[in-house]
Amino acid sequence: MPVFEGLFDPEDEDIIMNVLYLLSSVHALAKLRLHTDATLTSLMQMTIRFGNALRLFHTDVCHKYETKELHEEAQKRMRREVSEHMGEGLNTSKKTRQRTIEKKFSMLRPKLHFLGDYVRCILQFGTTDSYSTAIVSVNLPIQVTF
Repeated sequence: MPVFEGLFDPEDEDIIMNVLYLLSSVHALAKLRLHTDATLTSLMQMTIRFGNALRLFHTDVCHKYETKELHEEAQKRMRREVSEHMGEGLNTSKKTRQRTIEKKFSMLRPKLHFLGDYVRCILQFGTTDSYSTAIVSVNLPIQVTF
């Protein structure tokens, strides 16, 4: 992917490019609207390869780079902290709130954990365009009998 070329150390670039390739492959396969045994087998194999590549990325690359929250994330967090501490008399000066928090990649995220269940879910529920995980509210009249 040309946009990422030259951004990282040469020894890390191959690992990062492999992770990006596998991520886009898993995503493309998972979002298909029609699956066959072959596409599900490919998705399972790509997911395994992606998991292995992520573990390599986590152990060999992540510790080399200092990453921080985005400016927008910092602003949102600061607004939340100020509103939570209003009335508590805490010092919320601009200098105190202007810090950015270090963000590290975590393999413990539920999204990564559940990738291995994707094929089983497609087999059980169908493709992802055929259902929604949104909570639906149903207003039914309440019948009370005594």
